[in-house]
Amino acid sequence: MLTFSTVRIQGSLHRPISRSTLTTRELRFFATAALSLAIMFKSAAESQQTANHAIAHPETGQEASAILAAAIAAMGGQDAWGSVSDTTATGSCAGSGRADDMQVTFRWITARDQFCYESDPEHHSAVMLSGHGRPSRAGSGTSIALTNETAELLKPYHLPGQVLLNDLNDRDYYVKVVGRESVQGVNAIHLRVVRYLAQYVEKGSTQDWWLDSSTNLPIKVTYLTPGQQIEAYMPTTLIYSSWSAESGRLLVPHQQSTLLESTILLRTCTLSKLEFNSHPASTLFDAR
Repeated sequence: MLTFSTVRIQGSLHRPISRSTLTTRELRFFATAALSLAIMFKSAAESQQTANHAIAHPETGQEASAILAAAIAAMGGQDAWGSVSDTTATGSCAGSGRADDMQVTFRWITARDQFCYESDPEHHSAVMLSGHGRPSRAGSGTSIALTNETAELLKPYHLPGQVLLNDLNDRDYYVKVVGRESVQGVNAIHLRVVRYLAQYVEKGSTQDWWLDSSTNLPIKVTYLTPGQQIEAYMPTTLIYSSWSAESGRLLVPHQQSTLLESTILLRTCTLSKLEFNSHPASTLFDAR
């Protein structure tokens, strides 16, 4: 709401106003007032346009919803993945060939929106923690705080069924079909999942999934991960293989290869054990 006040200019309020009778000072005053009003009305109009744009949240189309639902069904179904409250995955990763990165064990623990991703858990050499709202990256005796926006990128991509179900149920995300492509000689459907907040796409939130047209299982996913510097992100691709069932129904990939920039092989991780609903202690996610 705009509120106007009467401004009195000495000697001019009760006489007829014309360009010839106004002093230079008065002319400047009225010109400034007119400009201020124009700017105020322009700003109000732009704010209204922004508000209208913010309401126009993109919606997931029927085709994209059906494809996403089919992928989740192929991995065990929405009910089965929806019943999972926490997961603990252990295994090992073979590095890209460097002497200091040949073999390392891992333990990846999730509980709803909490996570603890450890490399070499016996020695706590590197860990990403949700910290109950205070995310951090720790290792070698140091700890670096992460933003909540960065923590949002650290999804449990080793469990694609869980990630895609969360995306499907989160109203901030929408899915679109990019097209049909060939991936490693396999006919694939390319889906893009985007997090849309207010009138903008959140930085780094986009996920690109390629699903096998025959089995509906994910072949690979590309997303951004935090780099060594705070707020620096790296394009990362996971290629899934060796699918098998856990707990009778939940289908998960027991091997995943990580590529940087879609071409540079960083490591290949093999899952040796996966536990569901084991109720890990909440202190595991505390900041260190």
